[in-house]
Amino acid sequence: MEQTRKFGYTELLTAREYNIAIGLYLLFGMTIAGIFTYGAGDVAAPLMAVHPLAFAIIYLGVMMGVSALAAGTNNGVLASGFYLLMCATTGVLLSTYVPDIAMNIVLAAFTGTVGILLIMTLMAGMFPQTFQSLGRTLLASLLCSIVVELVMLLFGLSTGFMDFIVLGIFSLYIGFDWVKGQERDATLQGAVLTSIELYMDLLNIFVRLLSIMGKSKKN
Repeated sequence: MEQTRKFGYTELLTAREYNIAIGLYLLFGMTIAGIFTYGAGDVAAPLMAVHPLAFAIIYLGVMMGVSALAAGTNNGVLASGFYLLMCATTGVLLSTYVPDIAMNIVLAAFTGTVGILLIMTLMAGMFPQTFQSLGRTLLASLLCSIVVELVMLLFGLSTGFMDFIVLGIFSLYIGFDWVKGQERDATLQGAVLTSIELYMDLLNIFVRLLSIMGKSKKN
C-alpha cells in the first residue's frame, strides 16, 4: 500500500514543488494585499489625515521588522504568519491612495508587474551566475537612489525620473532574489522566505508603475 506523503515546513520538496509553493505564496500574498487595499480605506485614511509622516514611519518600521523576524526564525509557521502580516500591512498602506486611481491604470500596473516577474525569473533561470553577482551592486544602487530621492524631496525637486531608476533596480532584484531562493533548501520554509523577498520587489515595482502610468495619463 502506497504511503501518503506528509508535507512539513522542513521537509525537502522537489524543485517543481518548491517553485510551485513560491508561486502560490506570492499569489496568496497579493490576494491578501488586494483585499486590504480595497477594504481598509476607512481604517487607514483617518490615520493618514491625522499624521501622514508618523503613519509612514510606523509602516516602514513594521515592514522592516516583519522582514527581519521572518528571516530570523527557523519556524516555518511563524515565517508564514509574518509574511501574511506584511501583505496585510502593505494593503493598508495601498488603501490610502490606490482606490482613488482609475481601475484601468491599476490593472495595467498589475499586469506590468506580473510581466516583469515572469521575464526576470526566466532570465534568472537562463543566466543564474550573472544575477548572482549583482547583489552588492544592486544594494549600493538602491541605497544611492534612496538618498538621492530624499534629498530631492527635501529641496522640492521633481523625482519623476527616479521612478524609472528604482523600477529598473527592483526588476533586477527579482532575478537576484529568485536565484538566491533556488540556493535555499527546497522546503516550504525556504519558499516562504523567497516569497517575502520577491513580494517586496513586486510591491516596489507595482507602486513605481502606478506612479509612471498616473503621470503619463495626466500629461
